Amino acid sequence: ATTSFPIDRERVAELLGFSGILENSLDAVSTRDFLLETLANLALLAVDVTRFVEDLIVWSTSEFGIVELPDEFAFTSSIMPQKKNPDVLEVIRARMGILIGSFVSCATVLKGLPSAYNMDFQEVTPRLWEALQTAQSCLSMLSKVTLSLEVKPNVLEKPSLTFLAATELANMLVRNHKVPFRTAHKIVGALIKTLIDEHKSLNDVTPMLLAEISDKFLETPLDVNVEEISISVDPYLVVKSHKTKGGPAEQETKRMINARKNVLTASEKWIWEKKDILEKTDRSLDAEADKILGKG
Repeated sequence: ATTSFPIDRERVAELLGFSGILENSLDAVSTRDFLLETLANLALLAVDVTRFVEDLIVWSTSEFGIVELPDEFAFTSSIMPQKKNPDVLEVIRARMGILIGSFVSCATVLKGLPSAYNMDFQEVTPRLWEALQTAQSCLSMLSKVTLSLEVKPNVLEKPSLTFLAATELANMLVRNHKVPFRTAHKIVGALIKTLIDEHKSLNDVTPMLLAEISDKFLETPLDVNVEEISISVDPYLVVKSHKTKGGPAEQETKRMINARKNVLTASEKWIWEKKDILEKTDRSLDAEADKILGKG
């Protein structure tokens, strides 16, 4: 209801370090948008972190062997001495679920409240503090795991992973031999099935085999040379060729990393500026209090 006293709300906001006021008094008193917005951001963060953590857990298994988790963040099985458990990552994965739960629980509490202030608000605020602390501790731990992570060299040379280049093989048929992608997709799909049935990989593809498969879908069999095939099925060359903006090519990856470092630098600057503002407002508030009390 604001007040009948002639207060200066903008001055109050300034003394408390806020950038402005919520003009509508009922909106200011009866909502907790800042809380839900923060928890919603944490929930989105939790989804992304959980997916990344899950990738690391899967990639660290003996079946994939793409990464090696640092020993200080993994523990042996209580029954299998040969097993290396990603315990830290599993705990992070679980706690990310708590962040999502915090958003849902607070939204559920707030959704049915009548306008004006309600004691229910006091029940949701602790969820925000807990969620922030959980996110901070998990991100700190995840950063340590990531910095100590060992990526296995030559992992793309595994025969089973050569099938990752199947799409690029189809792309090559489109670019070099003017085959419609839908048809190229069918040809490569049939080729992969044949290779799997014969316990082979894309490294075993020959011009003769490709011609034999393509003859089932085209009027004239494809005449593809060995060099075209070898370039298309080499996972390293496939990655290198994906240099479109946002792609995994080394040059583009470095550009994206540098761009995100700039974002982090700008964010850190923003945080320090906000902290500086709060420190100045604290001093200003103390000065105003001293003036009222006749001190100074």
